[in-house]
Amino acid sequence: MTTTPPKGMPVTPTPSAARIADALRGAVIGYDAMLIALAAELRDQLTLAQPARPAAIFLLAGPEIAHEKDAIAHALADVLGYDWGLYNLADPDLTAARLFRSGPSGPLPGSLQHQLMRAPHSVIVLDQIEQAEPEVIERLVACWRSGVILDPAGIRIPTDAAIFLLTTAVAQDRLGQIGRDGLSSDQRHLACLKIMSDEGLPAHLLRRVDAAFCLGGMSMHDLARACRQRLEQQVAVHGLSLAGDGLAPEVLACAMTSALGVSSLAFRHRRVALDRRLTQCSEREVTHIRLVMDGDEIGVEPIDTAVAAENREPDQHH
Repeated sequence: MTTTPPKGMPVTPTPSAARIADALRGAVIGYDAMLIALAAELRDQLTLAQPARPAAIFLLAGPEIAHEKDAIAHALADVLGYDWGLYNLADPDLTAARLFRSGPSGPLPGSLQHQLMRAPHSVIVLDQIEQAEPEVIERLVACWRSGVILDPAGIRIPTDAAIFLLTTAVAQDRLGQIGRDGLSSDQRHLACLKIMSDEGLPAHLLRRVDAAFCLGGMSMHDLARACRQRLEQQVAVHGLSLAGDGLAPEVLACAMTSALGVSSLAFRHRRVALDRRLTQCSEREVTHIRLVMDGDEIGVEPIDTAVAAENREPDQHH
């Protein structure tokens, strides 16, 4: 006789697409259009009645310079109130037997079914899906098709509350171009899956993907421009204006370093800390500011309005 563990409930109600997008944009810089599309698609998937299949199976492809795929997974888990699990399928030790390992009393810690039994509402990252051994692919597709993982101990672990993010590092130039081409969601999905098929991923796996998203790739110049724009937008949201020289070079360097960090937490921490300082300035009816470094954080320096106007206007004597 098989048993099914209780499904459990997510920590928070399903947020709006706009709120999901805001959370993603708070963790990843330079891909606003893609993140908004991902948020909208995920919200649609979460509100569909899809019995016996995962809440969503997404493919994240294309080149990255700042661990964007991991940051997306962290941000999704955070905004949805989900747990999360990361499985590096390029690890030669992560065989099907290890990924789905079980003991006499049920799933063992570290296995996929243990993660989903412990936290049914999880964001599951399957990193470098192209490196997975064939048996791993077969067992993943089987549990997606049936909606459960049948553990050897006779426990049926549902997969229908989980979000699966498949990441890949193949064909980065071609996939990056798709991310830059401004295609419709259907065109992007088909073009991405065609490349993945060309790279050898099995068709029965690709047919299970609900939506594919491609990072376009950024140069350091692109990242600098995106960081500057994000800082300017963050200031403007609080009704403040930057003086003519209001963005010190070291502030931009700090923002870029945060965006390139291994952890998205530092990036988000600096954004939250800066928001707090901008709010304080706005409450004091300051109108013009300069962003400067204050230790390890980005500080806010109020500027006299007359000085700001002088910096902004050209010299009338020439």
